[in-house]
Amino acid sequence: MSEGPNPGAFSWRNPIILTVLLTGLVLFVFQVVQVMTTRDRLAGLDTGMEALREQANALGQQAEDNRQRLAAARELLLVAGERQEEILARLKILLDNDTAKVKEAELDLRRWQMRWIKLHLAQSGCQPSAELVLLYDVQTRAAISCWQESRGETPTGFLSQESIGLLLQGPVSFRDCEEH
Repeated sequence: MSEGPNPGAFSWRNPIILTVLLTGLVLFVFQVVQVMTTRDRLAGLDTGMEALREQANALGQQAEDNRQRLAAARELLLVAGERQEEILARLKILLDNDTAKVKEAELDLRRWQMRWIKLHLAQSGCQPSAELVLLYDVQTRAAISCWQESRGETPTGFLSQESIGLLLQGPVSFRDCEEH
């Protein structure tokens, strides 16, 4: 008998052994490529993570800067609000004075008429100012409001033509007591 190839013996020419070896080699190469790709990805992730950390730090600094700006803006608004009330109060006084001057100029009263009106306001128990330059100064406007209230009118502090006519009619009448 001749000796032929032994089917169980190892041979590089055996197709099964070659297939197993090539499959193992392909799997090994595949694993090496996968490890290298994963390593590159991880390196990229590390770089990306560092960039994200830097961006997060920059955003945190911007947020802190914005908080500081917001606090400064709030403080300015509070100061401006306080000043605004003061400014509005001053403007109201100026506007009120200008309105009084305009309304007084519209009346076109003589100095004696202003004196007479103030005398009648004083006789009615309201206290106008003694100043004769203006009829609508602050104290006299309060006296006019007092007089208007005593008559049941809405107190405006300004006189209508009808009110001026009443105050210019003559002195307030007095009644004597029976004893005198």
